[in-house]
Amino acid sequence: MNASTTPDNAPQARQLLEAIYLTMRRLRRESLAKSGIGQPDLMILGSLRKSPGRGVSDLAAEGCVSGPTMSAQIKRLEASGLIVREQTVDGDRRRVSLTLSPKAEAMIDTMLGEGSDWMAARLDELSDAEREAIFKALAPLGKIAGVPPPQA
Repeated sequence: MNASTTPDNAPQARQLLEAIYLTMRRLRRESLAKSGIGQPDLMILGSLRKSPGRGVSDLAAEGCVSGPTMSAQIKRLEASGLIVREQTVDGDRRRVSLTLSPKAEAMIDTMLGEGSDWMAARLDELSDAEREAIFKALAPLGKIAGVPPPQA
C-alpha cells in the first residue's frame, strides 16, 4: 500500500476493480460471440481504428507479441476482409500500412451500438437512486481513466 492509499479505501478500490472487470468481461463475451472474432482481433481492430496506417511491428509491440504472431493474425484478418494492407509510400516493400476495411468499421460500429444498448438495458434494471449514483461517478471514473471531461 502506498502513502496515498488509506486502509479505508483499499477494500472499495478492489470492489471497484472487480465490478469494472466483470462488467467488461460480460460485455465483451456477449459482443464477441455475436461478431465471431476473438479478443486479440478486437484489440488489433481497435488499435487500427484509433491509429490507421500502422504496421505489423507497431501492432506486435503494442500487443506484446512476436512479429510472426502478429503477422499471422493480420493475414487472417485480411483474408476475412477486415483489414486492408497497402505498401508504404517510402517504397520499402517490407513495410505495410494497415487500415480497417468498411466491413470492419461497420462491425465495430455495430458492436459499440450493441454494447451501448446492453448497458442501457442493465441501467434500466436499477432503481433511480442506483442509476443516479452511477451517473454521478462518471466524471471521477473518467478522470481515473484519463478521459477528458465532456465539453459543455
